[in-house]
Amino acid sequence: MEFYRAFPVDEKFGEAQQSAIDVPIVLAGGDHSMGEFNLRSAESLRKHGCANVTAEAIKNSGHFVAEEQPEIVAGLIERYASP
Repeated sequence: MEFYRAFPVDEKFGEAQQSAIDVPIVLAGGDHSMGEFNLRSAESLRKHGCANVTAEAIKNSGHFVAEEQPEIVAGLIERYASP
């Protein structure tokens, strides 16, 4: 995964961004894995111009949320992807 390698590029993109991003963004992760990170990331995205960011910590789940809590993941997709 190594997404941390993109941080320098992400920073340059963020500095060049001139207008707010209004596309809905949902950060979802297991409460035993990415939950707290996603909450901090959502706040950072809001500070940098993303107006519609939601963070969801999926209870009783770790890194593999789709396998560990498939019903909850399906519910999130339905909630945020439905018109």
